[in-house]
Amino acid sequence: MKHGRVGIFLAALVFHTALAAADNTLTIHDAWVREAPPGAQVLAGYAQIENATDQANAIIAVSSTAFEKAEIHRSEVKGGIARMAQIKRLDLPAQKIVKLEPGGTHLMLINPKLPLRAGQHVMLMFTLSSGNTVNVDAEVRNAEQSSEHHH
Repeated sequence: MKHGRVGIFLAALVFHTALAAADNTLTIHDAWVREAPPGAQVLAGYAQIENATDQANAIIAVSSTAFEKAEIHRSEVKGGIARMAQIKRLDLPAQKIVKLEPGGTHLMLINPKLPLRAGQHVMLMFTLSSGNTVNVDAEVRNAEQSSEHHH
């Protein structure tokens, strides 16, 4: 009888965990990192982040074991001058897709630990304001490959 109760408890725990993950998880599509020349100190990362839930969320941190540091940056033109500014929080409205793309909001991946070539993959970890972390496999692409992947 004891084993039966433990089995029911474990089944309920797994079911509850699956529901919680479904309620709070974002989907990150087409994550990629732009290939840079050997010795480059900074690479850029892109993705589409879909918040299909009814709850707003936000990315409050990004990290990767392949880089010393990762930040979210926004490119903007003010007074005819293009500049980039770090943003500490990327809002993800409910039922919306937020794009990290060239010329807009993107990831700055600082000091790669190893040279990265097209075709390789790196793991990106997105920390959300909800407390969850979403891990994403991002492909390293050269500029020609990245234009082929746009829809």
